[in-house]
Amino acid sequence: MGRSLLFISVFATAAILMRGTGFAEATFSTIAGNGAAGVTDGPALSASFLFPYGIAVAQDGTIYVSDFQGERIREITRDHQVITIAGGGSVEPGTLRVPGGYRDGPGLQARFYHPAGIALDSKGVLYIADAGNHCIRVIDHGVVRTYTGSPATPHRDGTLATAGFSEPRSLAFDRDGNLWVGDFGVGLREISADGQVTTVAIAKINFVTSISFEPDGILLVNDGQLIFATYNSPGNYSMHPPGGEGESEAGISAGYAFQVVPLSNEKYVYTDPREQAVRASFPFAHFYQPLSQPPNEDYGIYGGGYRDGSGTQALVEQPLGIAPLSANSAVFADAGNRRIREVRGIVTRQFSHPSNPMGDYGDATRYYRVLLLGNCYLGWGIPFESTLGGMLEADLNKHRQELGIPREVRVALAWTGRASDVHDYVRDVASSGAIDLVVWEFNDAMPDEEFDPVRSTVTSPLIDLATWQATLPPKVADIGKMLKSAGIPHYVLLQPTPLYFPEIERYDTRLTFFIPKEPPKWPDVATIYESMFAGTVDGSIDAGPAMLEAEASSNRSLLFVSDGEYQLSVPGNALLEKLVYARLAHDKPWLKPQP
Repeated sequence: MGRSLLFISVFATAAILMRGTGFAEATFSTIAGNGAAGVTDGPALSASFLFPYGIAVAQDGTIYVSDFQGERIREITRDHQVITIAGGGSVEPGTLRVPGGYRDGPGLQARFYHPAGIALDSKGVLYIADAGNHCIRVIDHGVVRTYTGSPATPHRDGTLATAGFSEPRSLAFDRDGNLWVGDFGVGLREISADGQVTTVAIAKINFVTSISFEPDGILLVNDGQLIFATYNSPGNYSMHPPGGEGESEAGISAGYAFQVVPLSNEKYVYTDPREQAVRASFPFAHFYQPLSQPPNEDYGIYGGGYRDGSGTQALVEQPLGIAPLSANSAVFADAGNRRIREVRGIVTRQFSHPSNPMGDYGDATRYYRVLLLGNCYLGWGIPFESTLGGMLEADLNKHRQELGIPREVRVALAWTGRASDVHDYVRDVASSGAIDLVVWEFNDAMPDEEFDPVRSTVTSPLIDLATWQATLPPKVADIGKMLKSAGIPHYVLLQPTPLYFPEIERYDTRLTFFIPKEPPKWPDVATIYESMFAGTVDGSIDAGPAMLEAEASSNRSLLFVSDGEYQLSVPGNALLEKLVYARLAHDKPWLKPQP
């Protein structure tokens, strides 16, 4: 008791940030509910719900659902039947709700008033946050009883018999068997295994809709903001919310979280009822990827929809509770559609930890694993299949037989802020056996804020060129040595930034503070970069001539999206992909014996 929590962003900044998406590969399907308003039990797809809210999944695969307006707890059995296990009552004429009540007793005789979040303990006993009755209920061997709180008890700490709650909405057990409660309007409550109820007082944490646990802390959603808390630390916190008007660093709306659950290490999935989406998040990447069809700015105003299928086609409406099914799948309450749905194929192509750089595609016996290193130009805010990495993966697999590639190709995108970050990352990854080929997209922003030859010689110098040449090239050479020693082919793609192109490619005013009156010529800069990489890579690819030729074309398309994120456009990604593919197809590094 008396535990202090240190709140930190679960999307904390890291030296290596990964980019990529599982968006196109996710698929949605309905497992229960016909969409009509009702409380009918029966075959799963014929059953009806009024307002499904909370979700919990037992170890045997049984799914439990709280029907917030149906005032009952439903079970979806493994043989695809929906049955009511607790609560009851008929839909009130002229409404779409069942009158609430409060009664303990055998399951179908018991009554609830707005059952919300639910959770299973280690023995499979189901606990319910009975929000309207201001208490926590439990179903044990088919009998409903009040665990703590009551409709008449005000909010207060104490024992199970004396404690009271305001409006409990969410529940979760920690690894020690303590039950945590998101008490709406109050904050975070802890019910210890020995029956003591305590309020964990933290400023501004008072509208908790989601609680889940990880080995080293607690994951919360507070008023749409997702935060992480570690135990036994000073009681201060900071947040990096995906809520409100925020956007991810990928330029994708982060939405308004309702419930979040971890699927595996560094992979989370959460519901967003405001923008009608189910989203995956990859913590250290500040990345919130819509798995259902991405909403536009006004999507929440116009409502969602109902459609199963791939992530590019699926529609949801007011998704609320969500629970993991596996490391790549989850089940959620699609409340607005009055259905229970699942999303499968939540795969990641990015991890912030070098022990698993290929995410879900790390199996060396199944995949030829290409790691694409780069920075923000790699395609922020663009579906994976439209990025350089996605198109390269598709092209290499399409021509795999004729190119002699031994296994199916998978490409992971790793965003690296600076060249020194690449050095440290490669140091950790090179000997892991986790990758087969590295392609490093290198541009002026890579040594930015560190050692930049362009700014050193053309604009106000950050450091002198001699210092740059004495420091960065040796690091680059060391990167090559580490990869060569590990037998990993290594290519570098030299990519000009908007600095070398007409004003239309760098219209963002935030760029003007460092753009000189007479920008440097790319061939001069490319020569510097070429000399730096000489002898350290298996091959270098100078994208400058092709990009300049594309700029001069009569049917040109913008190569960059200079909206403050400085990423390549889809046509820009496509142009670079052609260059990389051509070089790899020519060299066939997968056929060459490695030391």
